[in-house]
This record gives sequence, structure tokens and C-alpha cells, in this order.
Amino acid sequence: MTSPRPAITRPTIGLVAALATVAAWLATSAINHLAATVGAGPRTAAVLPLLPATGPSWIAASATPWQFLVPLAAALALGTIVLGCVPAALAAIARTGRTPVFWTVWACLVAASAGLGLLWAVGGIIADWPPARLAFLLRDVQPAVGAGAYWGLAWGWAPAWVAAAVGRGMHRRRTVSRRAVAVLRLLPAVGCAALLLAALPLASEANRAATPQPPPTAEPAPAPVPIGQPTVSYAIEDGAPGSLHPAGGNWCAGGDVHTVLGAGDAATGHRSQELRTTNTSSRPCRLGGYPDVAFDDPQGNAMNVLFYRGGSFMTTDPGPSAVVLQPGASATAMLGWNAMAAAGDTTAGTILIAPYAGTDRTRLPAGPDAGGPGLDILDGSAVAITAWSAGG
Repeated sequence: MTSPRPAITRPTIGLVAALATVAAWLATSAINHLAATVGAGPRTAAVLPLLPATGPSWIAASATPWQFLVPLAAALALGTIVLGCVPAALAAIARTGRTPVFWTVWACLVAASAGLGLLWAVGGIIADWPPARLAFLLRDVQPAVGAGAYWGLAWGWAPAWVAAAVGRGMHRRRTVSRRAVAVLRLLPAVGCAALLLAALPLASEANRAATPQPPPTAEPAPAPVPIGQPTVSYAIEDGAPGSLHPAGGNWCAGGDVHTVLGAGDAATGHRSQELRTTNTSSRPCRLGGYPDVAFDDPQGNAMNVLFYRGGSFMTTDPGPSAVVLQPGASATAMLGWNAMAAAGDTTAGTILIAPYAGTDRTRLPAGPDAGGPGLDILDGSAVAITAWSAGG
């Protein structure tokens, strides 16, 4: 006596279709992962159109173990969606009196894989939140849904064929369909979908943590601080207060005089400039033999200028003498040098003058941009200084 063929129910067909779908998804994911990591040759590239994308391309290069966990979560999500929708679809089709298992399962797979593509897109939005621009928020939704539906078309036939082969044993008898049971079948799909939505941001964060960060950008060097000539010469005129052999008497301190630049002259490549100092104190004071002179450039940096006492092509040195200035009286000295400045050269920006070395210097503009006479003295120039001469 032949035993009756066991009844194959719609939930059983849904379970078989779900398991076959998970296997097919994992197989194609493994092939895509291999092609992404190893590379595809010319022959492999020819069949790649038959291997639709099974997720974002960055998943294959994700940090371990996310490159394996995310495809597994996607496979479970797809399988549980199929598990929930196939029995419901078969029950709806069965009311027409026909049960085309193969086509019904394949159609369910196309819809389920399109839904999985939507989950990929939503997970990507969460992983990249906030978007750089709101216009980019939904740009990946359509490609992801399309890629998922294409996978269902290209590979959904295999799980559908397995389910149809199993469905041949299904008795043509009506089964009780309860909506509560159908809803319960969707709960695993909801849980696995949530698992996939959580896995994508975690994988993205793991990739960012594993990516070597560029070395911190060095802070820009602070702007150089100009170092100009000191307000008081380090050298002291012999005989002046503070020198080794002070000569006594009322020497003119820097605050006792008012110093200005007088007339300048130029001829045949030579230059001269008058220095004039006036006693503004209420008592007579004595000048040193020669004035103390220094230069800064327009940026405020000290210039290296060689000074020598004596005359030049355009100046005559009367020689040092004891010059005593009465209140309101003036004395003059001359600077002389050879013109060497060319266009673009840095010339003197400030001249510092003291009655003698060892007292406070007066700062006066020397460059034309600062209102000075435009002394074309360069770094490294040689400048002659004459002694103070009373009157003038």
C-alpha cells in the first residue's frame, strides 16, 4: 500500500525559498567581494553584468569583521522578507484556483530585493548623516532600489526554482489563513532590517577609525619680530658720563636736545645729509665730538652700516672739538656716502641720532614712504660722519 504524499504547506515553501535566497545572496556577495579585492580580468569583466551589486562598493573594503557581517545581515534581511511575503502571495494566488509557485516566488524575490535596496539606501543615509547638502540626501535611493530589483531578476529564478520543486508536493487543499499568523511572519523581517540599518553606520564608523589620520597640520610660524637698533648705543663716547674716563661737565642728554634732518645734496653719484641738533633745555650742555648714528630698514630691522669718522666726496670734517650749546643754540654734522641703491633694493627706513654714543637716540623717518628725505643707504653701505660744528 502506497503511503500518501506528505502535505507541503505554503509556509514550508516560504521557508525553502528564504533559505535558498540567503544562499544565493551570500554566493553572489562572495563573488562580488572577490572581484573587488582581487580584481577582475577581461574574462571575468565580461560576466560582471550578470552579478548585480549586492550592496555599496565600500563594504568590500570595510574593516574586519564588518566586510562579512554586513553582507550576512543583508542576507538575513532579504531571507526574512521572502519568508514573510511568499506564503501570503501564494495564499492570494491560490484563491484563483491556480498556484504558479515558480513565478510567484520569483516575483516576491524581485520585490523583496528591491526593498533590500531601499534598506541599503536608508542605512547609507544614516551612516553619512548629516549630508553635505540636502540635495544629496536621496540621491542613492533610486540606484540602490534599482540594483536590488535587478538582483532579483538576475538571480531570483534560482530560489524560485528550488521552491517550485518543493511545491510540487503541495496538496491542493485549502489551508487556514490567519492574518495574525501572516503578521507574525513579518516580525523576523523587521528585526533583520533593523539589524542591517544598525550595521551600516557601525561599519562606516569602523572604517573611519581604521583609516590613518593625516598628521596634524603644523601651526604657521609666527611672523618674525623685527629687531631694530637699540635706543641707546652699547658703546659709550670716551669722556661721556658712564664711560671709563668721564671728563665731567654738563653733557647733552638725548632729552636735552631736539634733532632733525636738515638739507641734503647729491652730485655725480655721491650723497650728503645734514644733521641738526638744538639745545632745548634751560642750561648749557656739551656735545660729544661726533654724533651717534644708526639705521633700521622699513620693516624695523637693524641695518648693518659701516660708519667712519671723517669727510667724504661732498663733506669736510672739521675735526672733533668741545662744542657747548647754549639754550636754544644749534650744531650741525654731515653724513656722506656713495649712491649704490638700485630699483627694488631695501634702503634705510629710519635713522637714529644721538648727541654722542651712550645717550638716548632720536628716531626720524629716512624713507620717502614715511615722509623722510629718501636716504638711499643700503645694508652694508659705508657712511662718513663729520664732527659736530657749532652754529649753522
